[in-house]
Amino acid sequence: MGKTQLHIVQQKTQEVISLPLSKEALKQLPKRNGALDTDIIFHDLISLGRTNEILSRWAQAAGINKHITFHVARHTHATMMITLGADLYTVSKLLGHTNIQTTQIYAKIVDETKSKAIDKYVFCISKVHIFNFNPQLLSLCNNISQHITINLCFS
Repeated sequence: MGKTQLHIVQQKTQEVISLPLSKEALKQLPKRNGALDTDIIFHDLISLGRTNEILSRWAQAAGINKHITFHVARHTHATMMITLGADLYTVSKLLGHTNIQTTQIYAKIVDETKSKAIDKYVFCISKVHIFNFNPQLLSLCNNISQHITINLCFS
């Protein structure tokens, strides 16, 4: 394949999955110091519970007042991959799902989000239509019509 990969044994299924690493991910890794490709690189990893504690502190420090966990990050990653155009099969393999129906949950979320976005867009267009073609309403709103339209579109 020619690309550096991370091989992980899924705790839930005991299946090995191989994840290609991006250039940015490779920059974040420590120096190999002569380690072989078959050597275990990450010794003494912290527990899932400890990971969630750290993520929670990072979220608080960033002013994010939501419950953030490793599972939430995984869910967000899958949803964003689909939103950005990755196909379900690829996302399924990246997540280590053995059944693509598990991954389809994320596609449903994206579909719902797209529907909400279209509903907002249609609402925005109808408001622009009113302001642009109703001279009385336009004169009442005067120079603030654009601000009202923007607020309606993105609120």
